[in-house]
Amino acid sequence: MGGMIPSMPQTPFWHLAPTDGQQKKPFQQEIFLLETYVAGLFFAENLQDVEVFLVPGFRLELLREPQNEYDEQAIQIFVSPKGRPKQRIGYVPRAKNEILSRLMDAGKFLYGIIQEKHPHPDGQFDLTIRIFMED
Repeated sequence: MGGMIPSMPQTPFWHLAPTDGQQKKPFQQEIFLLETYVAGLFFAENLQDVEVFLVPGFRLELLREPQNEYDEQAIQIFVSPKGRPKQRIGYVPRAKNEILSRLMDAGKFLYGIIQEKHPHPDGQFDLTIRIFMED
């Protein structure tokens, strides 16, 4: 055999071990973009049905809503518990959505992670979230 090097497979290495059904790129990373609150949380319908999932560390889905009559850069925030329908809990605040909406419109994948839950004496609560981009 003297000095012969076996040939490597032609399949890129990230195709060899898919994770969670998604193919990761070799240098894919999560980039922290900003921390904010969930706007409109008090107006979310049936919030009590998903409140048990609204805990630090829970991942949130972000979806653009360009046809929103009040804000063409609106980004909806959804909770998507396994085995249950997703439910909108609010929006990224208007003051924070301009650049995020442009990234999403350009095809970037953004998501949120609940950072803190701030209870109020009246039983309501606020949520602080961190927004990340996969790149």
